[in-house]
Amino acid sequence: MTGPLADLLVVDLTRALAGPHATQMLGDLGARVIKVEAPGSGDDTRGWGPPFVGEPDARQSTYFLCTNRNKESIALDLKDEADKAVLIGLVERVTGRMRRAHRVGRTVVLRVRFADFARATRSHTLPRATAETDVVLRVARELFAAAAPLIEARGLTLIGLAVTNLEHARAVQLVLPFEAAGGAALDEAVDEIRERYGSAAIMRGVLLGRRPGLAMPLLPD
Repeated sequence: MTGPLADLLVVDLTRALAGPHATQMLGDLGARVIKVEAPGSGDDTRGWGPPFVGEPDARQSTYFLCTNRNKESIALDLKDEADKAVLIGLVERVTGRMRRAHRVGRTVVLRVRFADFARATRSHTLPRATAETDVVLRVARELFAAAAPLIEARGLTLIGLAVTNLEHARAVQLVLPFEAAGGAALDEAVDEIRERYGSAAIMRGVLLGRRPGLAMPLLPD
């Protein structure tokens, strides 16, 4: 199928109404959408009805069909290590296309759905935008480890991963070295800016818009 999103690959980990409808619209616009379903029964909305269509041994609900056109489907058990590897492979394909589109992202978002259908979201923002699969997977594993106690207590039925705060890879904003190891380099950069453009050229964000109030006499910088 052709369309404005023909170069986009979407991994659909959603269910019920809002998510499947959104990914269906992406498919209508030309994206290749791969829907991940549970082994055996598939998406539980296939059985939501009546009304149903199809033969008795292969009937599907019209609810499911009206939100899942223009999609491919695969069955994965996300609690099985082999199927997790398949999911990682799909994510690698998505990030590969992201790299080919010259996009990088800073925030890794992990979404999980428990056995009672409640949801939880965990996220981590990187200091630098990236499209490196290893970096994103490392952060995703850390987020998953943080959510592990909840998953063990409540069960896991679905997991999703997203990278947000996207930027163009060739126009990434320069990053100041805020890490602990870069403290001296940051001070040197700030000193050089103030020496060249004046002491008021750069200041801490918390001081913006504040009145100076009472001030002690200071020697010139």
